[in-house]
Amino acid sequence: MALKISPAGIDVQLQAVAALANGGYLQMYTGIRPPDADSPPCCLAKLFGELRFSDPAFRKTSQGLTTNKITEGKALFSGEPTWFRILTADRRPIMDGNFGGTKGDLVWIFEIKKGGRISVAEMTMTSLR
Repeated sequence: MALKISPAGIDVQLQAVAALANGGYLQMYTGIRPPDADSPPCCLAKLFGELRFSDPAFRKTSQGLTTNKITEGKALFSGEPTWFRILTADRRPIMDGNFGGTKGDLVWIFEIKKGGRISVAEMTMTSLR
């Protein structure tokens, strides 16, 4: 029989994961996403740029947990990111996700230009119940 977690338990798990991002980083990459967040980026992956989360990184909203201010960064080269990684303040990986249109974990619709500003207005984490 599979373990079943209550909605309240799921919310606590989501809040704990979000707290790991306090003062952490959002890195944007191109190339193939690693099989899990503990694996380093592949040798062909390129880091587009890095943004910094506030501390606290997320606040509770009616949609789930939504980011507070994310400090913008600069693009290291031109192109389109394919995946991202969220890291703790001491740069331990928390999670990876995909970029992509309306079906990505993080929607991105603009090409990044080298030297240009990179910003994310907000991110929202929700639990699947």
